[in-house]
Amino acid sequence: MQTKANHRVQSFIWITAFILANFRGTWISDVLKQGFGITGLPWIEIVIWVVLFLLAVRSLVRDNLQANYLRLWQQNWLLILFIVIAFLSLFWSVAFSASLYRSAALLFSSLIGAYIGMRYSLKGLLDILSRFGIFLLLVCFALALFYPAAGAMDWAPYNGAWRGVFWHKNQFGSIAALFTLVFAIGALNGIGKKDGRPTMYFAFYLFSAVVIYFSKSVAGYALCMIVSFCTLLAFLWLKIRHRLTPVHYYSALGLGILAAAVVWFNLDFILGLFNRDTSLTGRIPMWGHLLRDVIAKSPWIGHGFGALWYVGSFQVSMQQAVGWGFPIVIADNGFLDILLHVGLLGLIPFLGILVVMFIRSIKLVSQYRSLINFFPLVLMIFAIAANISFSLFLETETFIWLVMVASLFVVTRELQPDAIS
Repeated sequence: MQTKANHRVQSFIWITAFILANFRGTWISDVLKQGFGITGLPWIEIVIWVVLFLLAVRSLVRDNLQANYLRLWQQNWLLILFIVIAFLSLFWSVAFSASLYRSAALLFSSLIGAYIGMRYSLKGLLDILSRFGIFLLLVCFALALFYPAAGAMDWAPYNGAWRGVFWHKNQFGSIAALFTLVFAIGALNGIGKKDGRPTMYFAFYLFSAVVIYFSKSVAGYALCMIVSFCTLLAFLWLKIRHRLTPVHYYSALGLGILAAAVVWFNLDFILGLFNRDTSLTGRIPMWGHLLRDVIAKSPWIGHGFGALWYVGSFQVSMQQAVGWGFPIVIADNGFLDILLHVGLLGLIPFLGILVVMFIRSIKLVSQYRSLINFFPLVLMIFAIAANISFSLFLETETFIWLVMVASLFVVTRELQPDAIS
């Protein structure tokens, strides 16, 4: 009975955490704050995070895993450093309350992500992600199809692009692309099994691709293709790796460089296929302005974690500076937003976290060669690609970050044979 109760607690924690981590990126959040006047909504979110963390601590203590949890945090000290810098930025933040809220969200989403990584194997993590993904995509599909006034962006220039529960089609397309990765791994990893799960995963992979198509999100299209290609490549490599020689790898590298060159020299044509240009819909001029006129004023420490985009006058001044038709609310680049908030002081350990995860993910694949173990590596490729033209590092939501932290802790734990799970 005690085991069942603890399992229910674990399920409650990840379900609530996944919903909460996405909540800020939904139009529902804005409706509650503006339509119903719930001005304290961000702090209600923090209270829920605190409750989840207390439940997680109780669960760990009950199973005598608190020492292992702390040991994993010690091995990920760069993550601790980044969180500390976020809180230190309160001393120079241009919007203290915004930085306090965003730093608290960073802290508790990281703590819960670490708990999930402590509690679940990679297979278990993919399982709970697939269940949440199925639920979320079905809800978004139903809203877009049957209540487009809420589930689609029925105004120019978006013209009916699906967004589901999210505030923007690019957010929806990017999150849906993450689930195509989860479903693709589930489908390919289950080939040959007769329990029906591979068919289910393949069906939902196609379903997620369809909703991405109707989101009209070029970022979603690109991310879906990237993660699908990487997953298929990993699957094929696992099947034929024993036949490969150095010549094959050098040839593949050469073809990759050639393909990259072809794309680069035909970038205008390729982007034109998606009705885009090399300015990335005005993003590059905006990035130039941010680097020259905003980040350059405080390159080392930034302007406070998550602070500037909460200042309405700054949003309007950015709109006027780059000539957009509406106030700008994010930098549309996750790395620039980190630099904007905490400067090089925060960006350096942040990049260090990504490098550590890359190294550990490659090490995991080299030691335990299975398709499931490729998930953290492809997740990192997804996260970096997603944040080139959109801000998904803690800006509009914390879901991607939470999944990244969970994966980092899973990989750290699974690389230790004596770890207790």
